[in-house]
Amino acid sequence: MLPSDLHPLEAMNTGMDEASNKTADPVRYAEKLYYALDMASREAALRVLKEMAVQFPQAYGTEAAIKAAFAQTFTLALNKYVAGQDQSRAVLEDHSSLITDVYAYSTLGELVDHSVEHILQWIGQTDSGGKEIIMKQMLDFIHSHYNENLRLELLADMFNYNSGYLGKLFKSHTGEAFNAYLDKLRIERARELLAQGIKVHQVAGRVGYANADYFHSKFKKYAGMSPSSYRNRVQKNGGTDG
Repeated sequence: MLPSDLHPLEAMNTGMDEASNKTADPVRYAEKLYYALDMASREAALRVLKEMAVQFPQAYGTEAAIKAAFAQTFTLALNKYVAGQDQSRAVLEDHSSLITDVYAYSTLGELVDHSVEHILQWIGQTDSGGKEIIMKQMLDFIHSHYNENLRLELLADMFNYNSGYLGKLFKSHTGEAFNAYLDKLRIERARELLAQGIKVHQVAGRVGYANADYFHSKFKKYAGMSPSSYRNRVQKNGGTDG
């Protein structure tokens, strides 16, 4: 890489302090890139790559370290994406070059440009726009990832919206606040799992609640009874609700 590709002050420092380590963490960017790919959001993917192009050179002082950070990010994002695909081998064959090609470029500009080109080809389509399409993508994403640590702020970042505005847009479209919609979706899935006789604390984890007591309060709020009471009632009725 050319010296001009590196931040003039950070280029002389090959170490990373605690703040820059947190800001330029490949794991963090891999998660954001994965979400962008999973939502097929061209705009979100471009913003992630642009952030990497700024943060990585400032945090990692050498060409080898910068390339390694890009390669790690792409590897983690690709692995997570492939894990949710039926044709995982085909996906790996089509996109593993995104990782290996990182080491072939002589400048940061080349690395970023070719990575952007690859990612855009991967997504396949430019943003089609429209609030209805955004909401459909968002709802599809929520239904696929309800059991993860979803936050409105994360989705707002992915879609490049102000979180407050996106929250209003979501409620206007669904009639529910984001958190309420997510809770109801999780509780519906929890009903199904409880009916199968799965233990309450296991169900809590499976539907996205790390704290069993919190899950208990949410379930009681939306189902009108405790999770254990619901499970006992359904099993007593032969596995049907009611």
